[in-house]
Amino acid sequence: MRLQSRTFCPLCDSKEVARVLIDELVGTAGLNNFSFASRKSPEGMHYRMVICKSCDVAYANPAPDTSWLHDQYVKADFDTTSESRHAARNHGLLLQSVLSLLPDRGRALDIGAGDGAFLNELRALGFAEVEGIEPSSGPLRCASPDNRQVIHQGFFSDLNLATGAYSLVTCFQTIEHVEDAKALAEDVIRLLKPGGLFLVVCHDFRALSARLLKHRSPIFDIEHLQLFSPVSLLNFFHQAGYQDIVIAPFTNRYPIEYWLKLAPTPKGASRIIERAVSFFRLAKICVPLRAGNLYAYGVSK
Repeated sequence: MRLQSRTFCPLCDSKEVARVLIDELVGTAGLNNFSFASRKSPEGMHYRMVICKSCDVAYANPAPDTSWLHDQYVKADFDTTSESRHAARNHGLLLQSVLSLLPDRGRALDIGAGDGAFLNELRALGFAEVEGIEPSSGPLRCASPDNRQVIHQGFFSDLNLATGAYSLVTCFQTIEHVEDAKALAEDVIRLLKPGGLFLVVCHDFRALSARLLKHRSPIFDIEHLQLFSPVSLLNFFHQAGYQDIVIAPFTNRYPIEYWLKLAPTPKGASRIIERAVSFFRLAKICVPLRAGNLYAYGVSK
């Protein structure tokens, strides 16, 4: 893996750094086929991240070579079908709260679609056409035949999609991963029809959980090239030309066993807790938590 220094912020191009958020901890010997998979168990590896003084985005500096990064995503495996369904339900509930803002329920695109679980939610909510984008082979192998047909395998930046054709574009827990977040916001607004919505969910590095856990927080991960705060998320939308921007905390609902997988618990204590949860048959019980995530949307003019 080659790391390259950045001389300016990838979101606003400023060269001013407020401070170092976290130091680098990367060991390529620890990489495996799940290191770039969605909803994996945290490995504790992450890049050095600095906070932009101008727009408040935290970004990897130095950052990995793009070709190496793309290769890791393409070959990433997938073994979290159950968690994918839970995430899709969470995002489906969020979408229901903003459906009335859409110009229509014609065409929707999900960036970072995984196995396509959220595409099922879109169909259930009445969208006439649904599409996804997913670079990794692993989740596509687990997708249903219907979803596999409508998921573009590749990277958003490499695809030629219809301009002004989409009523909704979604991007859940994915803007942290893209190598050019600024270009993503600008490209999506060109895809949206007037009044169309760009809806995202992402980590908040200024959330209480991240500040308390510090380097033990699962948001610090080798997949994440940038992390957002309410301020930087506002900049993400505003500079690309969106209007009526809304940013708010997001509550996820997952089974207890998934929350335990993310918790930075020592291995010995973790095994004891897992056995207790299994003994009392609590593992599959879903619990809603505000675990340091934000949702946000902007409207195309």
